[in-house]
Amino acid sequence: MDKAKKSKRKEKSVKSTCLVAVAIVLALSVTLGQAQQTAKQDDIKRFLTIIGARTIGLRVFNQIIASLQKAHPDIPEAVWQEMMGEAEAQTDDFVAERLVPIYDQYLTHEDIKGLIAFYESPLGAKLLSVMPQMSQESMLAGQVWGREFAETVRQRLTAQGSQ
Repeated sequence: MDKAKKSKRKEKSVKSTCLVAVAIVLALSVTLGQAQQTAKQDDIKRFLTIIGARTIGLRVFNQIIASLQKAHPDIPEAVWQEMMGEAEAQTDDFVAERLVPIYDQYLTHEDIKGLIAFYESPLGAKLLSVMPQMSQESMLAGQVWGREFAETVRQRLTAQGSQ
């Protein structure tokens, strides 16, 4: 009997040791996964800083506020300045809470590291420096093309007797 009891105790001890080992491995895996996720999210924030996401967001807010100012000239300048201050105060939270998860969902950590390497290279830095002008010129070119195309459509409709 004593041998059977000892054997069962030993079996329970081995099971307990295995359970503890599995728990430790799982805990280490979760901790490692969280550390990797944090590193990825930190790199996403770094990438967004490199490409000027905050500056781009604030530029968009400035354009929106400028349009609203034109539409509502009776509203005091102080109100617009206050709104811009709020936008500036919220921009970092917006990047961290809303943009990082989007980039995290669609790009791997290796993708993010590759983008950082590219945008920190001379070619990437050049692209970043000319991108605002390229975007603006592209937008203007698109507007011209849109007007030209609309005129072509109007002429064809007129030629077909429609208006």
